[in-house]
Amino acid sequence: MSNISWMRIADSNWPRPEMERDEEVSVSWKLRYAPESLTREEQLYAASVMNSYGYLLVDTTNARTAQVKREAKTWLREEA
Repeated sequence: MSNISWMRIADSNWPRPEMERDEEVSVSWKLRYAPESLTREEQLYAASVMNSYGYLLVDTTNARTAQVKREAKTWLREEA
């Protein structure tokens, strides 16, 4: 099972980024090396990561991007 979770940050839900310190098999690993093993949940998670990436790069302001990054870093520090 992969490490899929969601972060509630900046008044919205964001996919939790996969980190090198994670011990479980990642969705990104499965996408590269074992795509036939992806579950529907993992496929939807990967799609949400792509959408989030596009939103942060194109559809939002620098201030909003900075806010999301700040809150995500705080969330991940508290998780550890």
